[in-house]
Amino acid sequence: MTLIQKPIWKTFKPSPEKVEGIKKLTGLSDLCSTIIANRNLTTLKEIKSFLYPDLKTITPPWEIKDLEKAAQRILKAVLNNENILIYGDYDADGITSTVILYKFLKPYVKNLFYFIPHREADGYGFKVKHIDSFKSRNISLIVTVDCGSSDKEAVDYARKLNIDTIITDHHKIPDIPQNAHAVVNPWRKDCKSGLTHLAGAGVAFYLLIQLRKTMRENNFFKQTKEPSLVQFLWLCALGTIADVVPLVKENRIFVKSGLDYIKSSGDKSIELIFKAWNLDKNFISSQDIAFYAAPRINSAGRLSHAKICVELFLSDNPNEIVQICNKLTKLNEERKSRENEIVQDIEKKVTPIDLKNKILIFSSPKWNPGVLGTAAAKVARKFNRPCILVNQSDSLMKGSARSIQNISIYDIISSNKKYLTGFGGHSQAAGLALDPANFDDFSKSIINYSNTNISLESLIPLHEAEDVVLFDQLSKSFSDEMNLLEPFGQENPYPVFIAKNIIIESRMTIKAIHSRLELLQPECIDQNRMTGFIFNCFENPPSRLNQVLIKAVSDRYAKNKFNLFIEAWE
Repeated sequence: MTLIQKPIWKTFKPSPEKVEGIKKLTGLSDLCSTIIANRNLTTLKEIKSFLYPDLKTITPPWEIKDLEKAAQRILKAVLNNENILIYGDYDADGITSTVILYKFLKPYVKNLFYFIPHREADGYGFKVKHIDSFKSRNISLIVTVDCGSSDKEAVDYARKLNIDTIITDHHKIPDIPQNAHAVVNPWRKDCKSGLTHLAGAGVAFYLLIQLRKTMRENNFFKQTKEPSLVQFLWLCALGTIADVVPLVKENRIFVKSGLDYIKSSGDKSIELIFKAWNLDKNFISSQDIAFYAAPRINSAGRLSHAKICVELFLSDNPNEIVQICNKLTKLNEERKSRENEIVQDIEKKVTPIDLKNKILIFSSPKWNPGVLGTAAAKVARKFNRPCILVNQSDSLMKGSARSIQNISIYDIISSNKKYLTGFGGHSQAAGLALDPANFDDFSKSIINYSNTNISLESLIPLHEAEDVVLFDQLSKSFSDEMNLLEPFGQENPYPVFIAKNIIIESRMTIKAIHSRLELLQPECIDQNRMTGFIFNCFENPPSRLNQVLIKAVSDRYAKNKFNLFIEAWE
């Protein structure tokens, strides 16, 4: 009987010698040195490159297979006044990738087009059904961004119509489409660049680096000013953060540089966008992008059409920018509402029998397919097991799956692929489609497989922290050190700590579902009181707590002060 297990509390516990060594090398505090040790950084070179990301240290573009070939073909199209189309995707990574390439090429290409598929009507990827309309516009070159690696049929049909296709993508690729003019994807078996961590926006930015170099070598900029690529890094940062790829190596460099550009740029359009979303561009962080900006951008593809986001990023009209930003905010609120309806529906459906299984799978004709992924993520977190949610239909049923740490939902679905018409994804997230007649068999098979192959230990909730802290340690100097650790994200998570022996002195309810707490840690001397917040608080903690799991987050209105976001307690 699995049901829901009691959480395990633990810290990473790097060796004291390792922490002391980092402290001596850097002059940083014990707490910051502990976080760095937990990132498996030990040498001064590793630590410096982590704390001070530098664009000059990125892997050279010529190490990416077909990148130069792609740049040469695009330059040829520019010089010959060919009609070029950029084929994107409906998520934030695909949108920003499209805008990056479009903005770079637009000054040099008279007939430049872009196409963003509709999530429901078109689905993901480069599709045959659109190519005739591209041909009617005399398109002779298609450049895909954030998609295309598996779309051999579309590439073949384009070739038949004398349209060249350049694929730029970052998804795993079994075999490259042979009729593509170039396939720029670090996952190619014959690509030795080591850049498989890139998002689609990162691949698009690398294309810009190579394209500008190729144009320079061909004396293209003798009659026109050579563009700075720094102006595109904020879009690269946005796409990279939103796609939840590891924030290591080039990704960390691109994101840090992009965030710096947002803060320092005088671009009024950028300022308007973040102001419309109640974000101060001068203090923008990766967390702001991940939790405020990216969900708004992704909501367009989930509930409307993602092309409005391309229009947003290409616009220099203040009224249009504010109008689109407000529309995205409304769509995001609708997304959250629909998502919560699904989660509440499942909470009513789930039974003790369901919780004896090591995976949850539910379906309903009422659920919007565009929000199934985010709803599945909430359900997976709540019940601490993988979750698959499927939209019932008389024709093709579509679903989304999310997982928890150390369990690959991709492997689970792949082992039951005989019931599916299609699927894709990675260890923590996947999408699938199947015939309605196969759903019951698929459901039974996936539950049996999971119950056999998922260990009971992997379903035990884990409250894992960088270290045990005292409020005294969460000082202004540590706030400055936290800025050095930015940007946070996949493989550099926002630091979580355990604080012990906490007294709640007072509490206040905010907007009916959140709590603001005034906390006391008696053994502290310099700072024994701090403000804490619990979001979506449906259970009030007792006044005395043995330990709490916290994030120390800089106050938006007093940047040298921390507030504590409480994630768990006992």
